[in-house]
Amino acid sequence: MRLPLQVTHNGDKPFRPVNRDETMAAVALLEKASYSVLEREDKPTSSKPGAPFITSTLQQAASTRLGFGVKKTMMMAQRLYEAGHITYMRTDSTNLSQDALSMVRGYIGDNFGKKYLPESANQYASKENSQGSARGDSSIRRQRAGRNVKRYGI
Repeated sequence: MRLPLQVTHNGDKPFRPVNRDETMAAVALLEKASYSVLEREDKPTSSKPGAPFITSTLQQAASTRLGFGVKKTMMMAQRLYEAGHITYMRTDSTNLSQDALSMVRGYIGDNFGKKYLPESANQYASKENSQGSARGDSSIRRQRAGRNVKRYGI
């Protein structure tokens, strides 16, 4: 394993080589030395997922991450929508239907356990001029859920 280190002191003196010879001598000493980890600290981290894509954020992400133009992005999104892999892609709302949330929460609880299921679903703020009725998941192709359709009564 390679671990980049910066040498700042030699004993209690600051280490500042002034020429190549001093630097190479220090490198030779460091290569022969043995090392051990004296302390390690694990810190818990958590992060929330981003809001569902709206039209503009979908286009921005496709441009930034994939180099796609608007036309190509929307063409690909249309294909994904027609295949049932994504919900309606021309929306400016991040609202999610209660049916979809119930289905997903049931799936997570059944397949991964309650410890991976938050007490409530994430809520995302909508812009004032958004069309709140055009939910981000309003056109889910439920047949894609296959055997889970009957299980969750959708």
